Amino acid sequence: KEYQGQGYFSKLFWYMINDLKKRGYQSVTLGVEPHEVHNMLIYFHYGFTHYVKSGMEFYPNGCEAFVLYYQKILSDEVI
Repeated sequence: KEYQGQGYFSKLFWYMINDLKKRGYQSVTLGVEPHEVHNMLIYFHYGFTHYVKSGMEFYPNGCEAFVLYYQKILSDEVI
């Protein structure tokens, strides 16, 4: 929480989005667990508003999680 509101996530996010656009990607999809409401609201704010699918993910460490996937369409504009 001590790092929230200081722009670290925004800088990293926009760097990644611009890099993907330059490489020709037209959309980006991410996953979020339903109980991570704060993160989900941040992702919605950044344009991940198109619901794609949901399902169980099984991680190499043995953890499993139910994940919702959302897509953001990338425009030609570089931010």
